[in-house]
Amino acid sequence: SDQHAVWGDIAGKAARLQSESASGAMAAMYERHRTRLEDYIQAFPVVDRQCGAVFSIRGAVTGIEMFDFPSIAGKLLPKLIQSYALDAIDEAEGAQARGLTIDGFLGLLSSTAMRSYPSVGEGDDLRYAAGAVAGGALAARGRVVHLSAFATQTAAALGEPRKAAGMASASVRRRNRSGRAGA
Repeated sequence: SDQHAVWGDIAGKAARLQSESASGAMAAMYERHRTRLEDYIQAFPVVDRQCGAVFSIRGAVTGIEMFDFPSIAGKLLPKLIQSYALDAIDEAEGAQARGLTIDGFLGLLSSTAMRSYPSVGEGDDLRYAAGAVAGGALAARGRVVHLSAFATQTAAALGEPRKAAGMASASVRRRNRSGRAGA
């Protein structure tokens, strides 16, 4: 992926969230908005046997995260909720949102061809990108260990208008995944 563009996205988000730091670290954004981020975690508690979540901002799907075990999801989902919440806080309020519904997003995801590459560790690194969705998964020992998928900016053109804000970027993770999905 284009690291300059990634760092540019982080710097832009930090400026919009009035959370700039000398090092440009994302930690400053999380610290500045800690109370609001904790509110999101309280509003969306992980439930028993939950293995993942679909995330949307103002009615437009931004991503999905799935894990093979509820215990792993229970540990990681609060951090992921904070990440998506930071994107929600960053969204311009009042703008017209366009994006995929959950059914549309899952339909595109399920019909997208994946490319398989040897993983750095155990298993296979699966990557996919098809216009409005991009992401990847780690498969090992006959099961998908972790799957993540993100709505790309193309998704905004496919969706129906909504009443709130614009299509969310799935931030640095989405940009990074989109850039290497076809690699």
